Amino acid sequence: MKTRKITLGLFSIVITIVLSAFFNAGGSHGGNTGSPADGNNCTQCHSGTALIATSWISSNIPTTGFIAGNTYTITVEGTHASVVKFGLELTAEDANNAKVGTFIITNSAETKLVNGSHAVTHTGNGITPDNDSTKTWSFDWTAPAVGTGNIKFYAALLAANGNMY
Repeated sequence: MKTRKITLGLFSIVITIVLSAFFNAGGSHGGNTGSPADGNNCTQCHSGTALIATSWISSNIPTTGFIAGNTYTITVEGTHASVVKFGLELTAEDANNAKVGTFIITNSAETKLVNGSHAVTHTGNGITPDNDSTKTWSFDWTAPAVGTGNIKFYAALLAANGNMY
């Protein structure tokens, strides 16, 4: 099997943190990761200010790159002080902004597929912080075919204060 290199640029992540007045507990409808193909982020539906953050997405993809057809675990960890609820949507795109790879839900209580199964979002049970200020989601991703090139993961995270007014 041929290995394709994914550099640290893979994790040039667009992460959106929004202190929201409204929160969709059932997850995103899809297409709101802030990626080049999606364009939108969670501020399309939620109030607040979008911020850029890095290093919130990790994986067990080797530093030498993914192997086509192999499955890897992707982990997203959001952190924000005084948060009451979190939200998530994540996708993977190639250099042509095409959705690539296959996402596999490993915790259906907290995550589900959206956007034609090209993205992962939270469920109603996947919004509660793991501790006072952090939420972690994990799922699997099967790497695409040889020749796909470098891949970038994009995620929008929502940090909500729980207000419904």
